[in-house]
Amino acid sequence: MEISENKIKFIIVTIIEHLEKYFNEEIGITIESIKYHLQSANHLDLIGITSFLSLDGDIDLYIGFSFDNNIITKIFKQYTKEISIEEGMENSYISETANDTINIVIGNATQQLATKGSLLHLSPPITIAATGSINKRGDEYYFIVEIFSGNDKMQMFVIGPKDVFEKHLNEVKINL
Repeated sequence: MEISENKIKFIIVTIIEHLEKYFNEEIGITIESIKYHLQSANHLDLIGITSFLSLDGDIDLYIGFSFDNNIITKIFKQYTKEISIEEGMENSYISETANDTINIVIGNATQQLATKGSLLHLSPPITIAATGSINKRGDEYYFIVEIFSGNDKMQMFVIGPKDVFEKHLNEVKINL
């Protein structure tokens, strides 16, 4: 499904608005600057830990949040401040924190993103707990937004169209 450039910009801005609200109100992180890269990139650079999910419905895209270690640790500490974590289980909880963050932000944005009268469905997120890059393999597009809080950084990726990207999933190599 082809999505117009204006629709992609709308999707990006809407998600960033929900991310900023979530960070401010729930996590206590202030977003200080945002860099939008609205031309398709040739690769995605994964930083720290990355969660991806797909949107299905009248928007068929993959969305990814990639967190540097500092920002995901701040979110994790806020999430777990009232529970005790068994020693050695931190990495599992950090992965779940990344997944919860993308689920909450995208989930809160779906009503605004969906065309009137339609529903958007979210896939369960998948997590890549490594740095590296995903190189473009076909006619898919990669849009990147860099989000900064002090020296901490996260990125949002918008990948589409899903059907073109999915054709190349078996060929995707994460260069670590």
